[in-house]
Parts: sequence; C-alpha cells; structure tokens
Amino acid sequence: MRLPKAIVQKEVENLKALGVKIQTNMVIGRVLTIEELKTEYGFEAVFIGSGAGLPNFMGIPGESYKGVYSANEFLTRANLMKAYKADGTTPVQKSEKTVVVGGGNVAMDAARTALRLGANKVYIIQNIDRKMPLEDIADSKGLEMEELIDEIESIVFSGTKLNLDYYIEQALDEDVVEEIYDYFMEEAESDSLEAAMEDLSSDFDELEVRLVRLKFLCEVAN
Repeated sequence: MRLPKAIVQKEVENLKALGVKIQTNMVIGRVLTIEELKTEYGFEAVFIGSGAGLPNFMGIPGESYKGVYSANEFLTRANLMKAYKADGTTPVQKSEKTVVVGGGNVAMDAARTALRLGANKVYIIQNIDRKMPLEDIADSKGLEMEELIDEIESIVFSGTKLNLDYYIEQALDEDVVEEIYDYFMEEAESDSLEAAMEDLSSDFDELEVRLVRLKFLCEVAN
C-alpha cells in the first residue's frame, strides 16, 4: 500500500531469489496452527505480523453514508481486491476530493491509496509538504494557477493547515507579505477577499492577497 505494485513485486522476487518461500491463502489458526508449524513443519521460531486490526469508528453522524469507509475496508478493496484496476470487479468510490481522518501509518496508507485513485486534494497536500512549486503542482494536474489556489483555499477552509512559506518567500517581496499580513491581523474585520481587495492598495494583485491570506489563515485563524 505504501509502494507501487511494480516495486512490491520486485521486492517479492528478490526475497524468493534469496530462498524465501511464500505461501499464500494460508490463514494461520485455521488452515494451520502455530503448533503445527513448529512440530510438523520444523520451524524453530514463528513471527506473527498480523498487520492492522479491526477498525474503531468514532460514533459520529454520517459514518454509514455512501463513500465513507474505514481505512481497513478502503485499503482491502483498493489493494487486495484490486479495485485500483480500471476493470476491477470490486467497487470503491473514487473522488478528486478525499478526506482522510487520522494521522498514523494507516491514515498515510489511505492517503497514498486515495492519491493513486485520483484524489486531487491529497495530491496537492502531499506536494506542498514536499515544497513543490505551485506552478508545477498546477501543471501536473492540468490546472490554471487560480484554480489551484481555489483548491488550496478549499483545503484550508476545511481546517487543514498548510505551510506555504517556501513558495511565498520565493514569489513575493517581503514588504508585500508584511503589509498584507498586517492588514488581516490588525485591520480586517473578516477574512473576506473582496473586502481586502477594496481596502488594500491597488499595488497588490489578487494572487498576492490570496497567498498571504492563506498564510494568515493557516497560522492564526485555523
């Protein structure tokens, strides 16, 4: 789940080349017991790597809605049941807008899988974390810069904090950032873009204001 299938297959083949024998469809505890592995098959040690357990739900409204999955179900459908294939027989809902609730390893697996299934927002968040230039992110998804900023604003307004300093520091003058930031911090009565464009000097273009507003929202408002 954390690596593309081709890389996983290559690693499996490397293990086989080293002499490792891989048995599939062996449900230990049902097909074979641990005792049988040690006594009948002669293994001196048994390592149990059971992976993720049963999911824990939060008990909030909407958990039963269509398109809401536990990470276990989502990952099982997408990987083991091959829902990632265009002609796969196991359905899984694919969306450009995906929310992953959680921050551990399983949540990251779900985010990576959603990205591979075409989730734009997961893609945007991951590449901002990697400090990819916004122009490159937009180009890779076939978006205009304004459309990408729309997507980023949607992510931030949903409560997700993003660190855009790497891009803002490169693209905008320090004085421009300071003046717009101070406006939102000290003068603005709301985070309205329209109000900001009316109140601020015409020396600032809309993209500059939107970028600094995003910085303000992530650092102060969210």
